[in-house]
Amino acid sequence: MKVFLHRISHHAEISYPLLDRNILTIGWCDFNSTDGAASFDEDFENSGYAKLSRSRWGLYRFLFEMQPDDWVVVPSWQTFRVYKVESTAFPVNELQESDLKGLEDWHGRQVYLDNSTNLLKCSEDDKIIDLGFCIRVSLLEKDIPRAEYADAMLASRMKIRQTNADITDLQKHVEEAVEAFRLKCPIKLSSKIMAEVEESVYGIITDYLTPDKWEQLIRLYFEKLGATSIEIPAKNESSKEGDSDIVATFEALRTIYYVQAKFHKGVTESDWALKQVDAYTGWKNETGEYSTVMWVISSAEDFSETVKTTAKEKDIQLISGPEFIRMLLENGIARFDEI
Repeated sequence: MKVFLHRISHHAEISYPLLDRNILTIGWCDFNSTDGAASFDEDFENSGYAKLSRSRWGLYRFLFEMQPDDWVVVPSWQTFRVYKVESTAFPVNELQESDLKGLEDWHGRQVYLDNSTNLLKCSEDDKIIDLGFCIRVSLLEKDIPRAEYADAMLASRMKIRQTNADITDLQKHVEEAVEAFRLKCPIKLSSKIMAEVEESVYGIITDYLTPDKWEQLIRLYFEKLGATSIEIPAKNESSKEGDSDIVATFEALRTIYYVQAKFHKGVTESDWALKQVDAYTGWKNETGEYSTVMWVISSAEDFSETVKTTAKEKDIQLISGPEFIRMLLENGIARFDEI
């Protein structure tokens, strides 16, 4: 059995009503597979997607890696759901009439399969809904509060911005969360301790660290998470585009984290760090052999709304000072004296 994380972000107003009917969805409605996994890249380009983008691996996992009896964790705001996979992926036009009978989106519009395009549409709207593929699932548990039942490693993994990921390395954590939720035994002690110490630790770190030591602290965090390798790229790399302060690679997950570290107080107003890490990630990972995650970790208390909007557009995870302190504490403070 494998365990996957799958984020519902595309056409959520329809994807969630379908999920409530035990149908997991993904976009990419223009993709047409001719010979399964063997021809995936060729099919991807032939389907009208001009560039072999990194995001295509989310589609690949959905189509070819998720198999019956696997588990899927679906984060949803401050909660998450856990499903068991019941089928392999299939095109949206293979949905049964009973799957769509009486189905409405969040706005009360009827959802139906358009016979001329073999894609979904909504009543009162002639636009195609970009949901291309489905997987039948069965619900194990839903509305599990993250703060009460997801431990540090699971909570951290649910912060990733990519569509999906193989999180089989956290299988035990997911199983324990489901079991604890069924027994109504939340993680209470750590929550109480966190609430007491977060503010104090944040004050100490912002008062005593320097920008260089802030980077060292972030590096130590990735070491404690088990990164295979951690690089501090040279500022004068030949022909480079953009910049990244830290590059952490997790070989087992074939995932690379590109991190911009900013050390200051108040609110991060500039989107310069976002542009730098976005450009650098594209320059370093042109082949798309690894899934990539872009983070901007700022010691500031918050980010401006402009920065938040830009981050969402570029699929970059913003982590404020207080949030990073919480992540550090959840992961343990051993070796802090090395900073």
